[in-house]
Formats: sequence, structure tokens, C-alpha cells
Amino acid sequence: MKHIVINAHFVCEKLAVGVFDLCYVPTLHQVADVFTKILPPSRFTVLCKKLNLCFSLKFNLSGDVRHSVKCLPIDHG
Repeated sequence: MKHIVINAHFVCEKLAVGVFDLCYVPTLHQVADVFTKILPPSRFTVLCKKLNLCFSLKFNLSGDVRHSVKCLPIDHG
């Protein structure tokens, strides 16, 4: 618990001196949801694309699902 309090004070101090700003991010644009929520496949795909992740599901006839996640390089140009 102590580390959370220290981190909260650190963030508050940095906010006070203007090192960074906090802004509201609507759920529609919250890419962290891909890691923290159960999403419909269409929403999951959109968020993975925003994070430059390629996700594929491979099914076999017995119903087993195998997940394959691969990071793609980010084009900064």
C-alpha cells in the first residue's frame, strides 16, 4: 500500500508543476481496454490495429482455440 501512496504523491507533484496533463479518454478511444476487458471481436480487432498488433485465432474441429499474437514494427515515418 505504501508504494501506491508514494506513486500518487509523485503524480500529484508532477501535475502541479505542469510536467504533464491528465485528460479524459472516452471508452471508444481507450486502447487499454484490449488488455483489461472482455470485448466483442469487432472491437477487439479495432483496438489491436490501433496498437499495431496482429491477432489471429486458429480453430480446429474439436473446438480448441489457439491464440497467436505478434507485434508488428511501428512506422514512425
